[in-house]
Amino acid sequence: MKILVTGGSGFLGRHLVVALRRQVPGAQVFISSRSGKIVPGAETVVLDPVDPKAVTAWLKANPVDRVYHLSGLSRVSEDLPFPQYFEYNSLSTQCLLEGLKASDFKQTFFLASSVQVYGNQSGLIREASRVAPGSKYAFSKYLAERCVEQAAEGGFKAIVGRIDSCLGPGQTLGFVAPDLIRKILKADTAGESKISVANSEVTRHFLDVRDAARMMVDLVESARSGCEVMHIAAPHATSIKDILSMLLEIHGEKLQIVASREQLANPFAGLSLSIDKLEDRLPGCYFTDLKTTLRDLFVEMKQELAVDGGRE
Repeated sequence: MKILVTGGSGFLGRHLVVALRRQVPGAQVFISSRSGKIVPGAETVVLDPVDPKAVTAWLKANPVDRVYHLSGLSRVSEDLPFPQYFEYNSLSTQCLLEGLKASDFKQTFFLASSVQVYGNQSGLIREASRVAPGSKYAFSKYLAERCVEQAAEGGFKAIVGRIDSCLGPGQTLGFVAPDLIRKILKADTAGESKISVANSEVTRHFLDVRDAARMMVDLVESARSGCEVMHIAAPHATSIKDILSMLLEIHGEKLQIVASREQLANPFAGLSLSIDKLEDRLPGCYFTDLKTTLRDLFVEMKQELAVDGGRE
């Protein structure tokens, strides 16, 4: 079996490669990367995802059985122009699908989308709930979903995974947990007693990235005909305030939490998500305790900080 993972050198991609090696033994895993980054357990293909001729040529020369399309622009900010989101999230998806069509792809395709396509809504959100993307990022993901939905009519199976926030080892700054950990460690180093946080009431169904990767593989291997939408998220929503409390408990030092006046770059407040469909499809699936995930990330970042400090 040949498997292509676009964005395979990213946070989720690296963990997906590990999951594929465990769950699909013997498979040949390719990752596409603009930069040519190497990921253990996979072969790197230097490929520009918005170059349709190059994508089509590679897919014709290397017919694949599974495609996990993870590459894209995930940072949410009103400062970024929509054409940039469109290129990375929507156009790259269409180019990939056109290449697959030209290579007569008839197997299974997975798109990493986002629950942010629903926008800010109240009530329990299921996969059939209306979408109302409220940001440039969310709209570009919605357009990618439509591309997959239409392409799947050509005869292959597709899973659109609407993923909520993943966290865990290997996550970089620019995301909630790593940013909070950095603030805690910096305050500790500087001998400060306070830490400022913007809008700590925002919630997410935070999911361990290792759980997300494992579930993605299981969903693809059990895919049914046509295009299916699936929530990939933890069972319960957790606020940023709760995440910070757990991190401070892991750190073992008390810090006063001060409300910051800085504006959040992401207007998405969070949803109450149903994962009934996910649990029906993957009976017995388990979710790593959130505090365990945060501890793993905290220890990793603390070690990295110590190494960087030693270099200085």
